Amino acid sequence: MASPLFSIVTITKNSSSLFKVTASSIASQLHTDFEWIAIDASDQAESLSIVDSFINSISILVRGSDCGISHAFNLGIQRATGSYIL
Repeated sequence: MASPLFSIVTITKNSSSLFKVTASSIASQLHTDFEWIAIDASDQAESLSIVDSFINSISILVRGSDCGISHAFNLGIQRATGSYIL
């Protein structure tokens, strides 16, 4: 299988309302040549539930990283296979 054109890296930590808006936008895209990598450091049930509700749209889900936002983005970049990373 060919690599996607681009990789979308989304970072979240207990920000369920913002993640839901972002996730809804990504999940509704008509363009399909991308992968979506979600890095979730949430520890609140509501945030975990929102992320789980988009599990079918997320290509790669990494949970439990809480070493800061830069570390989280680096985790996403390491897993990205797209020609471009957003």
